[in-house]
Amino acid sequence: MKRKNAVLLFTLLFSGWSLQAQIFVGGSLSLNSSKASSTTGSTTTELGKNFYYDFSPEVGYFLSENLAIGLGLGIGNNKTTTPITDSEHSTTNWSIRPFARYYAMKVGSFSVFGEGALALGGSSSETTSGSTTTDGLSTSTFGISIQPGFAYDLSDKVSLLAKIGGIYYNTNGTSITNGTGANAVKTETSNPSFGLGLNLSSISFGAIVKL
Repeated sequence: MKRKNAVLLFTLLFSGWSLQAQIFVGGSLSLNSSKASSTTGSTTTELGKNFYYDFSPEVGYFLSENLAIGLGLGIGNNKTTTPITDSEHSTTNWSIRPFARYYAMKVGSFSVFGEGALALGGSSSETTSGSTTTDGLSTSTFGISIQPGFAYDLSDKVSLLAKIGGIYYNTNGTSITNGTGANAVKTETSNPSFGLGLNLSSISFGAIVKL
């Protein structure tokens, strides 16, 4: 009886380890900083600076060797500071992105996959001039995309990913309020779009780690 219990316990532990080994985490991080200035003679004037970041973590599960599903999140900010006018403009964006990824071909450490995803997100912006802060444009986004991608296995646990453009459909809604108090006027618009992009300017990089 004890032997059967020990075998059962070992089987459960091994099954749990196998399940855990199919989970993966990953994502991408983008950072960009720039500064502009003008020099006349010995005088240098700071024209402005910009800082941008985008952090997109993801977690997923391999249903089989070729098929994975997961959920990605995104948070980013783009801030531009202009010393001459003592102003700062900031735009913050977020997204939630469930996806399915199918690995169609594998040769050695290199593989090709296709990824389909839904995206729900939005953004908000504000401008600060002196001590006054004014809310700017707000957006909401719903989209569907299909992207080709490539993966390279650095090891059994770590893979690098690259996704290039793809086919997408987005519906962007914008909202902006002009004026304050009783004089405030809110304007809302909707802008659906469909596109196809497979150029290197739309490539994104990331990595996953299998747990």
